[in-house]
Amino acid sequence: MRNIRPVKAFLSTFALSLFFTVSGGALAVDSELLEAWSAKDFGPKKEGWQVDRSKEAKDLGMIKGQSRSMIDWSEDHDAATDIHKWVSQVDFKEKTPDWLKRLRHFRQMELVGNILACSGECEVVRGLTTVKGAYLSQLLEGDELKVGSDSLAWVYLHNGSLLRVSPESTVTFGEINFAPKEVFVYLKLLEGHISYHPRQREEAVVDLGPQTDAQVLPLMVEEANEEYFERQIFQEQTSQGRLNEYLLYRDHGKRHLFKKLNELKASNNIPVAEFQSQVLIAAPNMSVWAGESKIEMMYLMGGEGYLKKSGDKKIDLSLRGYQRTEPYEIWDEKWLEINSLGRGFEMLEAAPRELELISLLTKRIPSLQLAQEIWFQKNTIPILENLSSAQKLAQFSGYFLWSDNLSERKQFLEEYTRRLDTTHLQSLSNLISKMENRGEKINKGLSDIYFKKSLEYYLWSLKNKFSFDQMQIRETNNLQYYVWILKNVKERKD
Repeated sequence: MRNIRPVKAFLSTFALSLFFTVSGGALAVDSELLEAWSAKDFGPKKEGWQVDRSKEAKDLGMIKGQSRSMIDWSEDHDAATDIHKWVSQVDFKEKTPDWLKRLRHFRQMELVGNILACSGECEVVRGLTTVKGAYLSQLLEGDELKVGSDSLAWVYLHNGSLLRVSPESTVTFGEINFAPKEVFVYLKLLEGHISYHPRQREEAVVDLGPQTDAQVLPLMVEEANEEYFERQIFQEQTSQGRLNEYLLYRDHGKRHLFKKLNELKASNNIPVAEFQSQVLIAAPNMSVWAGESKIEMMYLMGGEGYLKKSGDKKIDLSLRGYQRTEPYEIWDEKWLEINSLGRGFEMLEAAPRELELISLLTKRIPSLQLAQEIWFQKNTIPILENLSSAQKLAQFSGYFLWSDNLSERKQFLEEYTRRLDTTHLQSLSNLISKMENRGEKINKGLSDIYFKKSLEYYLWSLKNKFSFDQMQIRETNNLQYYVWILKNVKERKD
């Protein structure tokens, strides 16, 4: 062992000497290479790699409801990493400088309205997805609202109007377009019955009769309910005043409701003095252009359609047919019956009982009208205030501003709908004939499905108007009042 140790020490010393010798040489070589690299410019020229700002994609900037990045994260990863697809996309983007602006336009589904009230089953269909609709649910362009049996929905449209969708009815919210002095809404009734209520600028006449569409009362808009004003009256009264009210019932909460309604109307009329609203409501066998007229429309699958307007303004009725381009002006406030193929109509001097009952359900709806004014002030007026700037309208409201070409868009929609439905009606007629030949029953006639449940709620509200539980609501505090509303809304869903 003593003889081996000196050998190990010698070998270790030799190895260290060899390592430092080689390392020193390598360092010398590396320093020579670095000097040569710095002496010659091997990098790309500045003009070869610098981004040309003039060729950047033109963007609209931030749009409400849209993220800054337009990457589609739902795309399949194999497709997203496909080199051939990427090359074609780059080529398209180079030839189309405004591709990003176009993409934002294509993907932006503008908000047409929100559900104000839903009783029973309300389904919102968006593409391949179906979700349950409820208070405040958004309805975007292209969405369908399907209302189930014994159910009912009220929708606030962002042009300031209300839409009542009856049981077993389906409506599509086509589009909403804002111009500097006008807003246009396109709706499509696929089946069932709807009632369109535009915002009225005139002062509402006080009517102390019971509210007729009780199926959706109380509303989640707390300050729109009749009970909200009854609570205010009770809280401001003395003991003697409360006794007199119970005995004589003079100071009616509905009077305060109408007072608030007319105050809001006067306030909301100021910013929209010269602003106009127009709607195109289409069914398979007819189309209607309306401004400030109330519209009742019904379409029975494979059967006739029915139409009634209310108000002193005319509406334009368009029927079906490839060559039928001239609309009919309708001034009379009577029910019209449109035949199944949309080739003609008849004015009904004596309307069927089913149609008259449907009209009566919206005879007195002050709470819904007050909610309409509250949401008009909250949701629509801010949109109208941004119409002077397309950038502000997109950034703060999520809408694109139309110019004079809005009239061309309306003309296209009317022509497109007429031609498409003309073809579809003939195909539908052939399909129903085959189904009937197989013995299947198709209900094409009028029935009570559109008003039966609402009529029951109305009669129930009359019976319980002065019940002990109902009279106790005025004595509740804010929390108890809100819980009472939630309880009623939940019961309507169950």
